[in-house]
Amino acid sequence: MKPSQIVFSAALMFSVSLSGCERRHPSASTGSAGELTPVAAPGGVLMAGDTLIDLTTLPVEMRAALAAAEAKTALALWRAGHTAEAAIHFDMALGKTPEALSDGLTGLGFDAALLGALSDAAAAGETPASKDADIAAFETRLDEMLASAGGDFADTIDFLVKTCVVEYRAAVSISGIEDFAGYARAWGRARIVHDLIAARLSGPDASNAQALLQAQLFVRLWPREGPGPGDVPPPFSLVDAQAARVNLEASSLLQ
Repeated sequence: MKPSQIVFSAALMFSVSLSGCERRHPSASTGSAGELTPVAAPGGVLMAGDTLIDLTTLPVEMRAALAAAEAKTALALWRAGHTAEAAIHFDMALGKTPEALSDGLTGLGFDAALLGALSDAAAAGETPASKDADIAAFETRLDEMLASAGGDFADTIDFLVKTCVVEYRAAVSISGIEDFAGYARAWGRARIVHDLIAARLSGPDASNAQALLQAQLFVRLWPREGPGPGDVPPPFSLVDAQAARVNLEASSLLQ
């Protein structure tokens, strides 16, 4: 059994195609005015839609990809002026909630100190423009971490695509965005899928333009500048179908 399959419940283990897009995030409770309030999962466990991921047994390359996705999401939200929403993803990338996400990633190039400084700057009301050099330096280290994480490329893409789909399914209903953090998290995973495939195509798979095209179409299901609370999200069926296309093309890339 592949590592990416181990972390999924039996119902989701072999399937990217998931139905029932009106289901709400099980780790959230309804507060005033219908807002959803996140409820923390146990330490070392991450909720992906309605699926529990045990971070203590998740391969390091998949934790690296998840941490990168959270960091990219935090930075995109900060750039767009959604500072409060960005804070959730800064904390996740830094391994504050849940625990264990960033364990052992420093040796791969993950600069937690620099990301923490960027998180503090955002919380203090500083603008991303004032930290352009630091953001660029952090993103370079993030790319280095992903490149050095190793593991099976197809497995990592499969894992990110599946968790993106379950996050989106739980976060979006026919009425719109029900859980913005989950909707934004799904974008972060799609973005890292795109970045990993783009990096792969700069090497031995440079001729496989179809894989990159499908990855570009995947991330473009969200606005070009990234997710925002006022977005009108596409239906789950479109995200699900495009996820399947990305996985198909990624599976053809050289291992």
